[in-house]
Amino acid sequence: MDVIEVIVRGLLIKANHLLVCQNKGKDYYYLPGGHVKFFEKTEAALMREWQEELACACNIEKFLKHFEDRFVVDGKRYHEYTFLYQVNCDVLDLQRPFPQKEAHLNFYWIPLNKLSDLKLYPDNLFDYIRSYFL
Repeated sequence: MDVIEVIVRGLLIKANHLLVCQNKGKDYYYLPGGHVKFFEKTEAALMREWQEELACACNIEKFLKHFEDRFVVDGKRYHEYTFLYQVNCDVLDLQRPFPQKEAHLNFYWIPLNKLSDLKLYPDNLFDYIRSYFL
């Protein structure tokens, strides 16, 4: 079965570090966020996902870009639309532990100059971050 997904992600940079998340047991990273529900605006979805994953509110500063990706995983074809927003969150900083609510996720602050050392998805989103913020 083919799948079309609408995803929203939040870009948070503090002290030259990028906030990323990782599913436990996986070897890749992505930005916090998630699926947009039917009839939900992307901004509302991002704020909901942030609350679900990190137990805190994010402030949306601005819309940055949308991305379109197509890929196959385990024989299943995906067509994904991702909306990227620049966000801020006063609760999160490099000195405090993450107040996460979902046990299957880990969150990390990655120095911007180390992004090339990691497997980051989707590729084109992180290519954009590297070109725009580095």
